[in-house]
Amino acid sequence: MNRLVTTILILTLLLVSMLPSTFVITLVKAETKTVYIKDDGSIYPPTAPIQRDGNIYTLTEDADMSIIVQRSFIVINGANHTIHGSGWSEGGLFESVGVFLDSWTRNVTIKNMIIKGFYRGVQLYYNAYYATIFNNIFIDNLDCGIFDDSDIGGSIISCNVVKNSSVGIYLHGSSKNALIGNTIINNTYGLFLHSEASNNFIYENIIKNNTYGIYINGVFDQLYNKLFAPSENKIYHNNLINNTKHAHIRSCPYSNAWDNDYPSGGNYWSDYSGVDEKSGPNQNQPGSDNIGDTPYIIDANNIDHYPLMKPYEIPATPPVQKYILHVQSYPITEIGISYSGDYSGTGMTNFDVGPKDAPFTVTLTAPSNYQVYQFDHWDLDGVISRSSIITVKVEEGNRERTAMAVYSLGVKPDFTLSSVQPRYVVLPGEQTICSINVTSIGNFDSPVTLSAISSLDEGIDLVLESSTVAPPKNGFVILKLNVTVKPNAKLGEHIVKVNGMSGDIVHESQFILEITSLEKMVTITSISATKYNVSYQEESTYVSIVIRNRGSNPRTITLTASTKSKGWSVSPASIKIDLPPSIYSKEQGFLKGFGKVYLCLEFGSQADYCGNFTIKIEETLEEKVFEMKVYSTISKSMLIGINAPLTYMSLPLTYGHLGGLGISDNKKVRQFALDVLKNEGVNENAKTVEKVKAIFNYVIRHMEYERSLLPPTIYTIVNEMEAHGGVSGDHRIKGDCKTYSIFFGGLVKALGLDVRLVEGIMEASKDALNMIGHMWVEVKIEGKWVFIDPTNELFNKTYNISKKENNPDNLDLDSFDAKKAYELNFEWGGPLTAIGCEGGFAFDLIKEYKFLAPPRPSGLVIIVHSPVNVYLYDSNWKLIATGSPYKIFWTGPNYALGEGYDEGKYIFLADYLNDYNVKLIGTDSGFYRIDVALMNASTIKFTSFNGTIKEGEESIFKLCILGDGEVSISTLKQEEAFNIILLAAVGVIIVVLCSIIYLIVKKKHKK
Repeated sequence: MNRLVTTILILTLLLVSMLPSTFVITLVKAETKTVYIKDDGSIYPPTAPIQRDGNIYTLTEDADMSIIVQRSFIVINGANHTIHGSGWSEGGLFESVGVFLDSWTRNVTIKNMIIKGFYRGVQLYYNAYYATIFNNIFIDNLDCGIFDDSDIGGSIISCNVVKNSSVGIYLHGSSKNALIGNTIINNTYGLFLHSEASNNFIYENIIKNNTYGIYINGVFDQLYNKLFAPSENKIYHNNLINNTKHAHIRSCPYSNAWDNDYPSGGNYWSDYSGVDEKSGPNQNQPGSDNIGDTPYIIDANNIDHYPLMKPYEIPATPPVQKYILHVQSYPITEIGISYSGDYSGTGMTNFDVGPKDAPFTVTLTAPSNYQVYQFDHWDLDGVISRSSIITVKVEEGNRERTAMAVYSLGVKPDFTLSSVQPRYVVLPGEQTICSINVTSIGNFDSPVTLSAISSLDEGIDLVLESSTVAPPKNGFVILKLNVTVKPNAKLGEHIVKVNGMSGDIVHESQFILEITSLEKMVTITSISATKYNVSYQEESTYVSIVIRNRGSNPRTITLTASTKSKGWSVSPASIKIDLPPSIYSKEQGFLKGFGKVYLCLEFGSQADYCGNFTIKIEETLEEKVFEMKVYSTISKSMLIGINAPLTYMSLPLTYGHLGGLGISDNKKVRQFALDVLKNEGVNENAKTVEKVKAIFNYVIRHMEYERSLLPPTIYTIVNEMEAHGGVSGDHRIKGDCKTYSIFFGGLVKALGLDVRLVEGIMEASKDALNMIGHMWVEVKIEGKWVFIDPTNELFNKTYNISKKENNPDNLDLDSFDAKKAYELNFEWGGPLTAIGCEGGFAFDLIKEYKFLAPPRPSGLVIIVHSPVNVYLYDSNWKLIATGSPYKIFWTGPNYALGEGYDEGKYIFLADYLNDYNVKLIGTDSGFYRIDVALMNASTIKFTSFNGTIKEGEESIFKLCILGDGEVSISTLKQEEAFNIILLAAVGVIIVVLCSIIYLIVKKKHKK
């Protein structure tokens, strides 16, 4: 028996010893310093480990620093040194990039550098162009190795190694770049071409062991109603090896060239299964040729017709760059420059000549004049030539040349004649005034004799206010032409010509006079309520009606409204509308001439769920019927009750937007705010409202709406402004409502005022899981919290400086009725629901926003943001629930709402346990965030976790609810999950073995 017991114990110990050990490693993040190479060539701070020799900047040692480049025509030589980063920096984008090429820098070379651990390795920011990125190593950069955001492009990215990033090389709408001889390995996306990234040369690259080798992504812009997608890229002689998917095309119906025709061939694809038994352009001739006999098909528009059977032999030392001549003109870019020599033709500047092996020679000829401009000189890499013909040689020692043809004003005296508008629209029996512009060119100031005639023999009288006029030198004068249309004039389009003569100079201008009926001149163009034209019983909403006047004269019309739907009422029943005159533009059609009115719709407790009302223009008898849906108040409470906690976690107030709201003690931010006041002409000791107005005006002029996932801090915004001309500059910060609110709220707080940021949601549809997230600001002015939304330029009624017209946007209340105001922003939907406040101040939803706060259901909410599916298990791995999808819409004046942003999946449990296992399965590759909250009517406990995932990959988490109500989530790798299951199995075995031992001992004892 003792031998048996001993054997069992040894087996148990062996089983336990099989369980692997776990090591915990804590990383300490180093501080990354920011170094500037300024536009004057200086280095700041001067103690940075960079040595300058003319336009060559050489690193002298490894450093934890990022470099912001503001100077053009320089070389940054890393000398094989390493710069280290710390991922996303609290200092914002500038300090999160290894080497940041600022806007409009050009001809910057970055070479021989190791760039490691940043958010992005190198970024070409907004029209930084003609860069050379050569022989660098990019490792472990979180977002991407190289990010090219230049609209102009023309850069050369060559001989770099890029690995271990989400994206290796990202061309974000950038074109005419050359990507040659790079090694791109172990990234989620090897090479990512987005939007209008077109006409790029991509060859001799090794793209290996990525989830996606080459990813081509189109995007539909609803604002412009246009698809932007990569096209005409030349992609050949690349080796695509062991990528999960070598090439993926998304939302791109356009073609790209994946081969260099026969016999040069296309790319090597490691998963190509074809054979090589034939040869020739059609692969139908006898004999092999190292080219597959069948194409490699990516999709119908993207085909490699000549796939290579073995990897392309890339030269051991690829060329540093191709040899390119850039040809430009200044100050206009429409001039056709002719060129001859090794190249010939005519191009409209900007255009590039190349690539071509050196040396090559091109003779450039600039036209002697263009419109009102005359040729002045050529600027060839800073060398001036007054001849209109120059010869440029591009050779080994001077690989890239830039030739700029400079033009100046200077022509013989002349004048131009033009109608201010190309079209005027009138009714029979009306009179209108047309404006004729006489402009001096080249110091012309002689008298001009004018006359006017029409193509209609009868029915139109034309009278010029003066038959002779003399414009001032290089100026202009506007002459009135009175047009009278008789009641019996023929309807249609008629030509009116104005002739001008001065000596032997004769010019003619003409415009269209359209005579039409009132029915065609005045029309209803739109009727809008909320985003989906929905409302609720026992509520009211406003409806916007827009009427257009195509005519060149103002007019007044009467609008009536009525409804036959049960429980519906509309007011006012009749209203007069003053319509301004229209202005016509060839490019944009009819402008202005629009009038807007608001009608109030009220719905009783038993109002019809579906109904309509009729709008009629009394003068024209035009009628339009507008339909709406009305939901019960019960559906509304469910909608807001579920949306609020979901959105609260999707827009968490955990960024420290205003730096803990202690920024008034920060001298730099406070000084910037004071400089803003001075710039706006407001004294530091002025009234609070005047200072807030000044900050408000400044911010909306220096912001540009762009959806962003990572909001900045006020510190990073101020740093960016100071790096681009300071307070008096015209730089615009890009960002969404969070950035607008942080910029405005941060500067106001720096002046010592009470500020709080408010986040909320707006209903987007009857679907309880579609919503709009938004952030705005409140400032305490004269003892009252004042609603201010800088994103949409809305200021509280009491101090409204943006909305001048008298409409329900400006409700005459003590405080701003956000519910009604946001119902009127029809592209968003409404009403608005505030769900949280940052700033350490009390926040009374009922008092401040004049309607009840949403009910918050008690329970456990789990949200996992795309691209994943989520599954919830109990501690014994029994499936409890799977995630349901939801969306969040993002607002902004320049952001098309579209179908919403797929935010991810969620699980809600009213009754919950203390321990769970959570499994995520990637539906695509990218970043994810898992948010968990435990809620009741008064409190919410919140935690989150970030990570990356690949398509089909699983991630497992342990979720615990602690005794104090806090929630905890931690990663549980698959092998760790297996170990837990194995440990549980071992425990069961131990219990069984112990039971056997007990029974044996007990049996022997009885004996």
